[in-house]
This record gives sequence, C-alpha cells and structure tokens, in this order.
Amino acid sequence: MRPSMLLLPALLASTPFASRTPYHGASDPVARPNGAVLAEAWFSNSAGLQKALEHAPVTIELKRGDSWETTGVGRTDGEGRVAAAFNAPPTPGRYPLRWTAEGQTAEATLHVLAGDVPLTIFDIDGTLTTSDSENFKDYARRLLRNPKADGPKLRQGAVAAVRRAAAQGPVVYLSGRAPWLGRPTREWLAFHQLPEGILILMPEARDILPTDGRVGRAKTERLQALKALGFSFRAAYGNARTDIHAYAALGIDKAKTFILGKHGGEEGTVKLGEAFPAE
Repeated sequence: MRPSMLLLPALLASTPFASRTPYHGASDPVARPNGAVLAEAWFSNSAGLQKALEHAPVTIELKRGDSWETTGVGRTDGEGRVAAAFNAPPTPGRYPLRWTAEGQTAEATLHVLAGDVPLTIFDIDGTLTTSDSENFKDYARRLLRNPKADGPKLRQGAVAAVRRAAAQGPVVYLSGRAPWLGRPTREWLAFHQLPEGILILMPEARDILPTDGRVGRAKTERLQALKALGFSFRAAYGNARTDIHAYAALGIDKAKTFILGKHGGEEGTVKLGEAFPAE
C-alpha cells in the first residue's frame, strides 16, 4: 500500500461528492462452544471523514435457528465503537450477529468451532486482489456514489485457491481494511462466490498503515487471539512484508507461508508469482 494512497479518503471526503451512506462494520468473532465471546462493531455515517455515530444506544442480537435473541446492550463511544461480551452457544456452527443503533445495523457472523481445527489465512488486498490500489479505487467509487458491482479486481486463480482451502477447513480473511469497509467487503466476497469464512478487519482506522507497527501488529494480535483459543494454522497467504512478519510471529511454517507479488520468496517463504497455482 503506497503512503500517497492513504491521503485519498480524506481528500475525497472534503469534496461535495462525499457519500453519506452509513459504513457500519464488524469483524467476525470466533469462540469455542460455551466459550466467552467479545464482539465489536463500529458505527460510522461517512467513510472519508469518519463521522462516527457517537454515544448511541445499541442492541446486540444473535440468531439461533429462525429466532433472534438479545445478547446484550451497549453504547457507542466517541469513535462509534461498541463491544459486547456474552457466552457462545454450545453447538458448533455459524450464528448471524447484528448490532442495531438508531434503526441502523452492523452485521457479522459468530463462528463457534470445536476441536483442533486448522485454519487457513488469506490476506485480501494485493493477495486475493491484483493490488492494494484496487481497494482504494473501489473505495473512491463508493465515495463518489458510483461503485462497480464486481469491486476490486481478483487475482488470477484466487477463487479456486480459497475454495480448495475451504474444503480442508475454515478460512480466515485477515484484511488490512478499516472497520467501515466491513459491509462492502462482505458484499464483494459474496459477489465473487468466495467461500464463507471468518472476516477479520483492523480494529482502528490508523491500523491500516502499511507498517509492522500498525497493520502488522494488528494482524499479529488478531492471529494471537485465535491461537490462544487453541487453533492451529494450516497455511497462510499474503503479499506484503507485514504479512510475512505477522505469520512468522505466530510460528506459521515458512514452507506453508505463500507470498504473491514482489515479496514472494523473501525470508524463506514460498514464492507464488503473480497468480495462484492452478491446483
């Protein structure tokens, strides 16, 4: 991600074309059966200026079968963030989650996993997409209210690669995107029929900075939380040095760390070139 691209959101938001569409988002929490869950969501009414929905009452609900049940209530802070703690259901599975504030919602999925379940990690931008800049192009189109249905361009072989991984176990989409891009990211994954997986976004907007101290640290912490629950990692895919360092910090085997693009092969990782292998 080029530093100059980081200025784009603020520049676009200062124009009269800035979108007022809510950009509420949430990462997917992961838990063990009956285990503790800490679920977070962010409420923002504009992506560029980060006009947070401040100090608003929020209801948190979990769907079991055909019924929604309230798991807690909260209030957004000055940054539009709200967190809720509750216990996961006893049965493994995927459970829709929603946070509602002032008639608006943020959505996610609670993944309840049992046993030693190896996870496969995929970065999104520059890994599943052709470059980091594709996300910013899509972001700009959304701010100008002219998004493309297919969103950022997919890297060749990406869908097939994720489907192969999903056939062996759960997939984690570990994205360096800011929390307000949660809904567009879910729409993009669904549009391209990528397997349903665990979507993890950055905890704060500043964590999208492409450094080990920001996105690298945030990704490492997200992975450490999964490791603390007893999960192992089957393989990890990325494109940046921050990906390499985050995966290494978790002890993921370098022979199972696959890097696309110009950093492929660095620090003992497996070089994939500019496309995923056909099989």
